[in-house]
Amino acid sequence: MERWNKIIVLFIATCLLTACGRKTIHKEVEAKAPGYHTLQEMEKDCDVIVCVTRLEEERPVVTLMEGHLVSGYTFSQVRVEQIYQDKSGVLTENDTIRILENEVLSKEENVIYHIGGYHMMAAGKQYLLFLNQYTDSDKEFYYVAAGGGNFGTVSLEEDDRITRYQGEETVDTSYFTPIWEAAREKYASK
Repeated sequence: MERWNKIIVLFIATCLLTACGRKTIHKEVEAKAPGYHTLQEMEKDCDVIVCVTRLEEERPVVTLMEGHLVSGYTFSQVRVEQIYQDKSGVLTENDTIRILENEVLSKEENVIYHIGGYHMMAAGKQYLLFLNQYTDSDKEFYYVAAGGGNFGTVSLEEDDRITRYQGEETVDTSYFTPIWEAAREKYASK
């Protein structure tokens, strides 16, 4: 009996090591998105400008066909900390809202797809978001950050969205950086 216990423990340990050793792969997926030359252009193009904290809850939606990504995104939850602009007038501070992020994990493939080079917000971190409001088929609001997410998602802390995947390909942020800096200067000091 003791021998079988050792064999079972060894089998379980081997399975766990195999599963844990499986490295997640990051893939950049090209996509077209609007771009901005100035902060003012982006502000005019947005329905909502808010300071938020990214919450833990998220819901990935991924569609694969014959092993290829057809569509993918993640609905993430954020808590509204401060409202700078809300053209619809429906938001209040401490609301929890859904943000469509252009990154998705395909558990089936163990691949994280970064659509248009987007890297998802980190839970517990604060962001300044420049958003447009949409309604889903259930008439529920959700929001999408300007410029495919890259322009309109501005970290108010160290921006680990870009650096957390060290050793992986990452998007060149030099095009977004001047707009992010202008946004932080204008809104983070309020």
